Amino acid sequence: MKILLGLTKVWTTTERRQLKQVDLREFLMEHYPREHGWRDEKEALVFLQNALGTEYLQQVLRSMKDDSRNVITREDPEVTQKKFWFEKCEDGK
Repeated sequence: MKILLGLTKVWTTTERRQLKQVDLREFLMEHYPREHGWRDEKEALVFLQNALGTEYLQQVLRSMKDDSRNVITREDPEVTQKKFWFEKCEDGK
């Protein structure tokens, strides 16, 4: 009996993009004018971090994206999983 032996690898890498330098207070007041209960910049950053999942903020960040001016760094890819597999070969293949 002949088998076909294979290997599947899963790679992961992280890309970091510096989109734009913005003033935190102006950015928040422009996009979240009704949310003004932040005592300090740390609270505002926590709010922003929690709000990042919203579709609206994703649109805002996409509108800031211009790859010609962005600084983009990527980590070297790293293998996270390896899996051997096999299939039985039909006669004649």
